[in-house]
Amino acid sequence: MLPLRFGITSKEEFLKAINAEASAYYTNPQINLSNTEASRLFWQDFEAGRTQYNRGCMYLFSLNSQIIKASKGARSLDNSVLELLRRKNEGEEYALEDWLALLVEELGEQAMEGYNAMARGETIVPSADMLGDEFKLVREDQHVYELGFDQKSVSARLVSGVIAGTRAAEADLRDGDVIIESPSLWEAADDYALNLTLLIERDGEKMAISFWPRGWNKVETWQWILSDNTVEITRLELR
Repeated sequence: MLPLRFGITSKEEFLKAINAEASAYYTNPQINLSNTEASRLFWQDFEAGRTQYNRGCMYLFSLNSQIIKASKGARSLDNSVLELLRRKNEGEEYALEDWLALLVEELGEQAMEGYNAMARGETIVPSADMLGDEFKLVREDQHVYELGFDQKSVSARLVSGVIAGTRAAEADLRDGDVIIESPSLWEAADDYALNLTLLIERDGEKMAISFWPRGWNKVETWQWILSDNTVEITRLELR
């Protein structure tokens, strides 16, 4: 939001970024892992490792909207963030407990309820005005992310665990294929429209295999478009 607020990026660029975050969050098959579970599985499960990043984005945007509404536009998430920054710079405490206490000051006990629900892994459904008047929320269900084979194959450079019936299997990816080149899995999961192309070697022959790393079923997903009645972005003065 900050690059948009300060005129560094356009509204269209902001929409592309926030919609990619939302898409990655809602189509993650591990969306409902708790923060504790996601942390435990961080180095073992690719989707689990991504969960908290995208969840955090949706949570903070939602939190910002709640604070703006509760204060009738007088305050935002900026106030709590800047207070933590002040404490850090002056050598004071700024741990999670301090952050939550600041949020309770802004929103009352609903701040704790919201944090605990997020930490349990409950899906965050955005409010219609979460991004303000100039961005309109739309329901756009999308296909869940599904690699279709063991994610560890990419780092091991040897395909294993191809799942029958997935798009990877239909593209003729096979166990035992040697991976010569592959894009970042993070990039594939972030970009909903991106096909995953693997350059592999099989029986001495090199070939490219492309497929869409998505499952066949769709999940509830939310995106934003520019509202018809766009207004100038409020640029909060930072003190």
